Formats: sequence, structure tokens, C-alpha cells
Amino acid sequence: MSAVDTQLRLRLAVAMAAFCAATTAVYVTTRADPAPVVGLLLSGGPTLMVVLWMCKDAEQRRIAAVTDLGFFLVLFWPFVLPWYAFASRGRSGWKLLLGLLVLMLSSPLTAVALYLLRFS
Repeated sequence: MSAVDTQLRLRLAVAMAAFCAATTAVYVTTRADPAPVVGLLLSGGPTLMVVLWMCKDAEQRRIAAVTDLGFFLVLFWPFVLPWYAFASRGRSGWKLLLGLLVLMLSSPLTAVALYLLRFS
């Protein structure tokens, strides 16, 4: 059951990143400013989903059995993310690190790419 839950959370993270990237693309192409709450969701939603996946994956792999792992991941994700990728996957952790960074930065990367394509 835990492996299924981990896969479900990863799929939700990918879906959230795709939704946020598509919504960001709409905002950039229409030159509209999102409401502050929407902007927060678009920038922080994929990161939160990746952190939730990392918590479940760490529980399944028995890495960092700390009670407040989710709290540490939310506050210190730029430092904990590379550590977790290499601690859980070994030398091939760079693939996981790159994939999670792309998921987390999907909205800003979409905004920059569309802005450069459309307005330059």
C-alpha cells in the first residue's frame, strides 16, 4: 500500500506542476497579473507537492526517520533536496534531483520561456 501511495503522490506532484505551468502560460500570454493567492499557489504548489512526495518516499525507504521531516523539508528544501536525492538513490541521485527541480520550478521556467519567446 505504501508504494502505491508514493506513486500516487508523485503523480499528483506531476499533475500539479503541469497545471501550474499551463496556468502560468495563460497568465503570461494574456499579460494578466494573477491574484496574490493564485500567484502563491502557482509558485508554491509544485514545491509543496514534491515535499509531500519526499516525506512519503523517505518513510517507505526508511531514510531520515525524523518525526518532523516534513517541517524540515518545507523550511530547508534547497539544502535537503540534494542530500535526500543522493541519500536515497546513491550515485544516480542526480536524475532524481534534476527531475524534482524541474517539477518545482515548472511555473517560473514556463513564464521565463514564454516571455522570452513572445516579447523578445
